[in-house]
Amino acid sequence: MSYYGLLELIRALVKSMYPREKIEESFQSMYDLYGIGALKNVRIEEVLHLARTIEIECNLYASDALHVACAVHCGCRIFWSEDSHHLKEKTKEYMRTHNVMVRSLKEIEL
Repeated sequence: MSYYGLLELIRALVKSMYPREKIEESFQSMYDLYGIGALKNVRIEEVLHLARTIEIECNLYASDALHVACAVHCGCRIFWSEDSHHLKEKTKEYMRTHNVMVRSLKEIEL
């Protein structure tokens, strides 16, 4: 995902009323995943046209389309999300055409 995803994470945690310390810690942990190569930063310029197409075809907001475009561009096989827009059947169908399975974080077995 692009680094923009980090800002989306912060917004979600703020909306969920996480303590500032936990938000800062979460940001740093995710940022560190880029540093070790567990996450790949996809430049918006690399997926701009694809994201535009996804916005139109799936009726998604720009940031949601950006995340989908990054996953398709990088050849991801699983796309984990709790965003209701990503979990819509139309989006899941689009992702399936690119061999990407959309999964809810709630499906993770502990």
